[in-house]
Amino acid sequence: MRKLLLALISGSFLAFQVMSCGGDNDNNVVALEISPEGPTIVRRDATLQFSANVPVSWTVEGGDSRGTIDANGLYTPPATLPVDDAAVSVVATTEDGQSAESFVELRAADVLSFSPALPINQTPIPFAAVLTTIILGPLSDRIAVAPQAVQVDSVWGNDDSGAITLFGQSDDFAAFSPEQPITEAAEELSPVGIDKDLQGNPMLMLVSGTPNNRIQFMASDDGGATFNEPVPVSTPNPTNPQVGGNFRQDEEGILHLVFSETDTSVLDGPTNVFYTNSNDGGGTWSPAIPLSDAIDDSVEIGFAFMGVSGNGQNIVGCWNEDENIAYSHSSDGGANFSAPQSLTSADENELCRVAVGPQGEFYITYTAIVGPDQANIVVRKSTDGGQTFGGPVNANGAAPVVGEAIAMISVDDLGRIDVVWISDLEGDGQGGDIVHARSLDGGTAFSEAVTVFDATTADEIGFPNGLRHDRAGRLYLQYFDVFESPADSNLFLVHGE
Repeated sequence: MRKLLLALISGSFLAFQVMSCGGDNDNNVVALEISPEGPTIVRRDATLQFSANVPVSWTVEGGDSRGTIDANGLYTPPATLPVDDAAVSVVATTEDGQSAESFVELRAADVLSFSPALPINQTPIPFAAVLTTIILGPLSDRIAVAPQAVQVDSVWGNDDSGAITLFGQSDDFAAFSPEQPITEAAEELSPVGIDKDLQGNPMLMLVSGTPNNRIQFMASDDGGATFNEPVPVSTPNPTNPQVGGNFRQDEEGILHLVFSETDTSVLDGPTNVFYTNSNDGGGTWSPAIPLSDAIDDSVEIGFAFMGVSGNGQNIVGCWNEDENIAYSHSSDGGANFSAPQSLTSADENELCRVAVGPQGEFYITYTAIVGPDQANIVVRKSTDGGQTFGGPVNANGAAPVVGEAIAMISVDDLGRIDVVWISDLEGDGQGGDIVHARSLDGGTAFSEAVTVFDATTADEIGFPNGLRHDRAGRLYLQYFDVFESPADSNLFLVHGE
């Protein structure tokens, strides 16, 4: 009897559950279904239409700061992307108490709107420190962006030799933290680049001072509150001078790094580009592999840069070779590299940078000098892991750039390509503007360039020294605002979304 009673009670309770959630078709209750179920990517300047198979009320969890949805199910993103999380929950509810949830992943707009400039440093930066930055790695990123939350780390040098490394951090686009010296003057360590590990901790690439410039690596285990002692990125001859370079981290947490080294053990020794990696967070590094093949100093090699696919298997390194751009690629995670190949053949091409798209496509951008104070910002694309590259596309359009034309490139996870460079876009003689163009079709064409930083005097110049995207597709640009008189500068951050 007891078992029979329990069975009856259990059956009655189950029947009540089905009726209350609308799942009992015998009682003419239709189960709620909504479309799309998600997660669905929605750009900030777009909308998304939801539908349901029965009448419902729509709500957005978290309120209007995460977007709005009307009675017909049309979702409109907020004017500004939320800084805590780009994921949004949309809920549909029926009169009989059924509910269904769908998720939206917000992304920056196709046409970016840029924020006012956010100051980074508190103490003016001597021009000599800016010059050191340009010499050591003009296109390396001195900003790092957190994988999820809106957090930006910045690093810069700030004494007459640029050899005191300062660090600052901003959360949610608030003011940067007070600048924190993380090296001492006696160490003579100048920052080359910065990134964040998979836990969001900052990692730095630095170059030690004369007489033997050497690449060093430094990391934090506590979000940037403190930093570990620098670790040399060693090579067989520890007296050979080195120059960065940049580094990248793949999805497995392996670090990949390129730099230039000059062989001083022989007369007229060559400078070559080398690659190394670390699978323990920068504590130790693999034997360096040469990417270029100069045999003496008759070949001028420098300004190396590198990009790595998400899985770490495909790697492309590029560099200046005399007045052209050369590159090498690896398809086995850096164990082996191809013989160096020429990307350009005409003289006066300089300063390459590599970016990687969401499908593993590689982009190389560089400056092609076409006349006195005139240049094109060239983008080349590879769809075979960096083995070959397509023809040149000018990000600046048909008219050559006027001015310094130093360019940086970054690609977001939707494949949208952003390029910035120095130019006198307005033709007012103030050649130190920073301008931006974007491609929405994989580099076939670029939008008309717009000014992001506008120099106001003839002795002012904006110099980009960091360009990155976050997971929501926001574009972050860090730049120097440099004056010839007085000869100092300041750092600023702008973001587009």
